[in-house]
Formats: sequence, C-alpha cells, structure tokens
Amino acid sequence: MSGTLLALVLTAQFYSGMDDFQRLSFSLPIADGAGTAIGLAGRMEYLRPDYVVATGGVDVRYGSRRIQARRLEMDLAGRAVLAEGDVILDEGPQRVAGQRMEYDLASGTGTVYDGRASFGQDLYFYGAEMSVVGPDTYEVVDGVLTACESEDPAWSFKVARARIVMEGFARIHHATMRVKRLPFLYAPYMVVPAKSERASGFLMPSVGFSQRRGTIFSLAWFQTFGDSYDATISGEHYSEGITAAGLEFRYTPVIGTYGNFEGYAVQDSNEIFGAPGTGDEVRWRIRWQHQSRGLPLGLSAAVNITDFSDFNFFRDFSRNFNTITLRNIQSTGFLQGSWGKQSATLLVENQEQFITTGVVRSRRQLPELEYSLRSAQIGDLPIYVSTGAGLHAIEVETTGASKIAFERAYVAPRISVPVGTTWLSATLNAAGKAVYYTDSLSEPEPGVPQAFTGESISQTSNAFSTNIVGPSFSRVFHKGLGEWAKFKHVIEPRWDYSVSSEVDNDQLIPRFDQIDSAGLATERLTFSFINRLLAKPEDDTLFGAREIMSLEISQSFSFKDEQPLTRFILP
Repeated sequence: MSGTLLALVLTAQFYSGMDDFQRLSFSLPIADGAGTAIGLAGRMEYLRPDYVVATGGVDVRYGSRRIQARRLEMDLAGRAVLAEGDVILDEGPQRVAGQRMEYDLASGTGTVYDGRASFGQDLYFYGAEMSVVGPDTYEVVDGVLTACESEDPAWSFKVARARIVMEGFARIHHATMRVKRLPFLYAPYMVVPAKSERASGFLMPSVGFSQRRGTIFSLAWFQTFGDSYDATISGEHYSEGITAAGLEFRYTPVIGTYGNFEGYAVQDSNEIFGAPGTGDEVRWRIRWQHQSRGLPLGLSAAVNITDFSDFNFFRDFSRNFNTITLRNIQSTGFLQGSWGKQSATLLVENQEQFITTGVVRSRRQLPELEYSLRSAQIGDLPIYVSTGAGLHAIEVETTGASKIAFERAYVAPRISVPVGTTWLSATLNAAGKAVYYTDSLSEPEPGVPQAFTGESISQTSNAFSTNIVGPSFSRVFHKGLGEWAKFKHVIEPRWDYSVSSEVDNDQLIPRFDQIDSAGLATERLTFSFINRLLAKPEDDTLFGAREIMSLEISQSFSFKDEQPLTRFILP
C-alpha cells in the first residue's frame, strides 16, 4: 500500500509543473483478478484499501469501456462505480452522457441520470434515467425521442418508457408527439428501428408550419429491397386542406450503376394557390437521375430528367429557397465514349424557360451527336491537328407561336505548327469551320420579322493566328529569403497576331448556340511584356521551382476600322 501511495505522490509532483492538463496516471487492480483499470486524474485519494476517489478530469478505461467525469468513486472489491459531473460512458461505438452515473463494471450495467444518447441513424434520446441493462440494450424512463441534435428540437416525442436494442428496435410506451413543447399526437405504443444499417419501417414523423399552407404533418415508410434497392413512400397533410404524397426510389444494381427517382403529387382541394383548372386537379413534379459507368466499349451513360405540372409548383410547394425562384429547368440524357484522343457523345436535351405567365419556351436537341479529336501529331512531322464535328436535330417551341425545327451539321478542324529556337518560340495556327442548315431565314427587311424559308443554307469561316514568345532574358539570385533558397527573374516579350474572315450568310442563319457564330472580320495584334519571378526551396525533395509572382503589361491594336480597339496607324 505504501509503495502505491509513494508512486502516486511522485507522479503528482512530476505533473505539478504542467498547466491545466496536469493529471496523474494510475493503474488500479480490480479484485479477484478481474483485470486492471487504468486512467488519468488530477487527484486521487484512498478512503480504504479497496475504495478510491478520483477528481479533476477523471478518465478511466476498463476493457472496452471508458468513463469520463469530474469526480469518480470506485469500489475495487465490488467493482462498482459512482461518477458525477459531465459523465460520459463509451462502450464500443455507443456513447451515453449525463450528470450522474451508477455503474457495475462486473455486469456492464448501470444508470445515467439526466442522460442523453444517440442510437442508430438519427435517433436521439434524452431522459431523466437512462439505464444500460445488458449488451447493447438500454432503457429510458421519462425521456424525449427526436431526430434533431438540438436540445430544443422543432419536434419530439415525450416517452414514459422505452427499451432500445442496438441493431434492433426501440419499443416505446406512451409517446406524445410535440411541436416544440406543445402536445400534438398521442401513441400508446411505437416501434422505431435503431439500426446503423438500413431497415424497413416508419420514419420519424415531422411537423412544420407555413403561413400559406398552414400546419404540415408528414409521415413516411421506408422499405428495403435487398442491398441494392430501397423506397420511401410519404404522405403529407396541410391544415389548409392540401393533401400530398411522395415516392423516392433508389437503386444500385451493379457497381458503377446507380440512380434515384423522386415523384411528388399534390391535390389542392381548396385552390388556395389559384392553380390552373379545378380544385380537384393534381399538381406534380418528377425527377430521375441515373448514371452508368464502365459500360462495354468504354462507354458511360447518364440521365437527368426534371418535369412538373406548372411553373408555379415550386413557388407554391417548395421548401428550398433556391428552387422557389426557379425559372428554367433542363433535362438531359447522354451516352459517351472516349478512346485515346478521340471521344463521341450522343445527347438528347430539353430546356424549358418560363417567360411570363402562361408562356414557356422549350429548346430541344433530339438528338445531338458530337465527335472530338484532341490535338494529335501527324507522324513525326511537327504538325498537330484537332477537330470537332456534330450533327444536331433542333427544335424551338414557344407557347402561342409556331414550332421551329431544323437540322444542323458542322465540322471545325484546326492545325498547329510549333516552331522554336534556343531564344525564340512560335506557334502557327489555322482553323476553319463549315456549318450546314436544313432551313434558313428570309432576307431582313425594315419592320418585317424574319421567317423561315424552308431552304437549306451553309456557312463557312476561317481564322489564322501566330504566337511568338521571346527572346527571353533571365537572372538567378542566390540570396535566400524565408523558405526559398534562390530566385529566378524572367523577362519575355510576347506577340499575338490573329486574323479571321467575315462570316458569310450571317443574317440568314437560324441561331441556337455558340456554334452559330457571327461577327465582323477581325485583324488584331497584341504585344505583351511579361515579368515572372520563380522561387526554389532549399530542400529539393519538397518540390521544384514554382512561380510566385507575375506582372504583365499588354497593348492591343486593331487593323480593322469596324473594330477600333486602338487603331494602329502606319506611317
């Protein structure tokens, strides 16, 4: 006994020079060879040879259990523990916290007073008494159940008694649902899943309030279909006479393929929102998201579809501020493949834009086929080619106007030739684009809107540019600064010259996106004077030289009177 006391005193003196974390470590043998409790405490006192009192940030570990408290009494013979003040009991992944605890180390049972704990997914209990009655089994007396982490949740269940079995169920007696602290609904008996994995059953009901819709009560059932599928069916009722139902279906049948479908329908029997049609009309929205990767031939696919009964649906029923002001939606589906420097995409797309009340503009590509070749060298020649090409079936439809439909095909090749010397580098670029349309617009006339003629039309354009960099000048400074051992200052001029042809038939082509380019012929020269500062650290294993500062001064000139950036006047 004296040896143990001496060791404790010496340890306490060793920690006395520390700050707020000054605590002594201890090791307490439990009676009958039942193991050893180890831990930390600010102060320890033996009331008798087998009874210890520890205070000051006590932290005790015994087997898989961990107890933390401001004050702790331990009966080494009876293996009983009394903990007080900010008590935390950890056993495996489960944690129970409270202000006071009586615990039996032998049986692993005990009671926490003014306790709180979380069980399974989003299941929180607060109780006057929370007891550990067996392996992964807990009982709560005079408690509160909620799915909110807040100690003052928006909704909760006041329970008289509950028994929770981890990876099983929470069986609750005499539950009263409350909105804040106001009683709302009573249930004599409830069963709630308390599992970390998915399990079928009712989800926690929710209650809300809307100034326009009134009090909202929502209840949902979650159903699993094996490991790869599940569904949530929900129902809502608003005190203003609105009834709603929802469905969410999720699936992951194979690795790389997954999706989610959401559907929501509302019957506004009282027409409180003035929805189009009669009060019995059902308003709805749907959304389907799907993605598949690792398909044969290196393909991948995705679908994203959103639709709704009317544009006011989001304003009337959405609880998300970002969607309340929604004025356009987009639905797409594509099949894509990439093979080295080549790629191809087959796309279908529908965009709907709300213009004004009752007026919607739809823009569709049904379908679009795109091909792309990234920059590739021709044999051993210093010539690089790239191209883009596409076939598009386009539709534009506006409420109250005739539908516009035409097809379009284009090809846009590009050639680059890099040229370099030890003191100068240059790149020559040439690009062209040819577009074919199955329909065209009429000649513009003052005061007369253009109309489609039914005649095909083509458009071509080309451009040339060159980029010259150099000669470059640099100097290395070996004086270090901070983490940098040396610096390098680089000065280099840059010349960029570009010329493009005027687009023919510019006023006759139907415009849909950026492919239908328009503009005047351009001829420009830009001169840039660039300063760059690079730094290298002392330790070369960290990383190489990096640019830490740059300064660029440039001036552009236009050779075209139609586009006078800064007119370049030749003598």
